[in-house]
Order: sequence, then structure tokens, then C-alpha cells
Amino acid sequence: MGKIIAVANQKGGVGKTTTAVNVTGALKLLNKKVLLCDSDPQGNATGAMGIDKSRVKAGTYDIMIGRTAAKDAVRHGGSLPACWIISCGISTWGFGSPPC
Repeated sequence: MGKIIAVANQKGGVGKTTTAVNVTGALKLLNKKVLLCDSDPQGNATGAMGIDKSRVKAGTYDIMIGRTAAKDAVRHGGSLPACWIISCGISTWGFGSPPC
């Protein structure tokens, strides 16, 4: 059975994305299967994985509003190819303000 690790905090600038991306990398070094879910409208975890946010066709927002199934939004993580990611894209802006 898999384990879920959530990194969450309402305050910005506390290292949530950095922590999530680094834990993903560390678990990969331990040969663990990892799925990183990026739900931040800025999509910095998606970018950190080497994925161009503007090219994301289905992501977190699409899953949450029922537009797509999670299994259809999972993709291989660019810079960590043995990891998987549910990316954030421009459509995720529906849950927050677009990045400045």
C-alpha cells in the first residue's frame, strides 16, 4: 500500500513547493514510485520538474471540476523521468489568481 505525504500551508513563501519537489527527488533516489500533484496556480512544482506549464493539456483543476480523470492527467516528470506528476497549467488559475 502506498503512502501519502501532503505539504500544505495557507501562508505563501514558506517552502511548500521546494519541500515537495525535494522530497520527490529524495524518494526517487530511494527507488520509490512517486506521484507529485501540483495544485499551486503558479505551477512552480510543474516547472521544477522540467515541464512547460503552457503545454499542459489536463491538470489539477481539470480533475477537480470533473473535466478529466486523474489517470488521464498523470504524465512522466520531465527532469525526473521515473517519477510522475499531475501538472498545474493555465487552467488551474480557476482556483486562484493568475501569476503576476
